[in-house]
Amino acid sequence: MHRLRHNDMLKRPWQLLIVATVAIGVLPASYVRADDDEQRASHEGRAHHPSVLGAELHIGAVLPFVDVLCPASDAGGRSACLLNEGIGVGGSVERRWEFGGALVLGYDMSFLSGSGVYEVGVLQTLRVGAKWVVPLSTALKPYFEVSAGALLFGDSFTIATAGGSLQFGFGGELEFAENLALIGGIVFRGFSTGSFISPNDMVARGSDPGANLAIIMQLGVLYLED
Repeated sequence: MHRLRHNDMLKRPWQLLIVATVAIGVLPASYVRADDDEQRASHEGRAHHPSVLGAELHIGAVLPFVDVLCPASDAGGRSACLLNEGIGVGGSVERRWEFGGALVLGYDMSFLSGSGVYEVGVLQTLRVGAKWVVPLSTALKPYFEVSAGALLFGDSFTIATAGGSLQFGFGGELEFAENLALIGGIVFRGFSTGSFISPNDMVARGSDPGANLAIIMQLGVLYLED
């Protein structure tokens, strides 16, 4: 019986063509509609709240490209620099409104190579700022952020100096679950410190005018409440 049915279908290939066409055309469309309906329901559910709370955790690659903490030495040339490549971790909480604007409170910690003068330079930053997420109806949304804050810097969690920072960032949020999004972005951070002396080489640092500059490439996860 099964063989007869199989041979009968082979004699009428146009039936297979119709079935395949319907499957290709209808099923993906149903999946797209279902996905759009889920995203629309999620956004409509959040729209009933004037604002929502969010929390983010991120890691990043820190790439300083201007270091004013390595002044000229008495023998000519420059002293060893304390701000070299490293990694960073951090987190933030935010209050976000329906139009995409948010107030952000964040904390970041960067671990930087200290050229042998520092075992590891630790830069800690506490910042406040504003963020705008473009309110698109898609899973991927671009964002822009600016913040300012205070910082501490020293060798291996000791505090050698303090200062201030200003940073600007942009990137995208990719929603992969109802309350979760993957975050990817680039941050440009400028900061300055007070003067201090590194004890291993007895060099006075931080007295030169100007700001230290770094690029930070971040990847993280964002949670938004319902």
